[in-house]
Amino acid sequence: MTQATTDRAILIIDDGAPASLAACLLCEDTASSLLWIPQDLPAPRSPRIEAVRRHADLLGFPAPLEAAEHPQPPLAIPRMLLAAASEAGRRGCPRVIWPIHHGDDLDDMARAADQAALLTHLARLEGDSPAHTPVSIHTPFLDLTDDQLIDLARDLDLPAEACWWCERESPEPCARCDSCRRWSPLLSIGRHSPAPARGATV
Repeated sequence: MTQATTDRAILIIDDGAPASLAACLLCEDTASSLLWIPQDLPAPRSPRIEAVRRHADLLGFPAPLEAAEHPQPPLAIPRMLLAAASEAGRRGCPRVIWPIHHGDDLDDMARAADQAALLTHLARLEGDSPAHTPVSIHTPFLDLTDDQLIDLARDLDLPAEACWWCERESPEPCARCDSCRRWSPLLSIGRHSPAPARGATV
């Protein structure tokens, strides 16, 4: 089992999307941190998993971990967050990064903040032990709009080719679905060997 070795180690919930890669780029200690793939990925699943693997290869993370179970509604998101926190605790990562962003919707933003806070409390009820590190769940991009996230991506020189956002199963993003239109500005930025902005971390 991969075990974190520093207090800077984090577990990033990575679905292959731009926000996940932004979190990866801001990670201080990629060698000791982990990428965790939730089972309830938006379709199509295979290109998103390949994108997460590209994130790991590009930035020096260990091989990504896949969640063992598919959380079913109701409470699918809390169950997913608890599973991520449990994995992080077992592997010595004191922080889980949930790169969700809801800057355009105050209700969704408040709901996600409450979920992160409540699930952090539940995760910490497990206590500290040699087998389990206390974990907190963080949402560093929660209040960002799409435009602000795209600005952050530009600042980080985010390599868009390492992400997946298309809603269709195809060799390349289709450029026609809603997600492709949403994230098309990212296609004009990026490089193959990105370096996180100095001083910026998650």
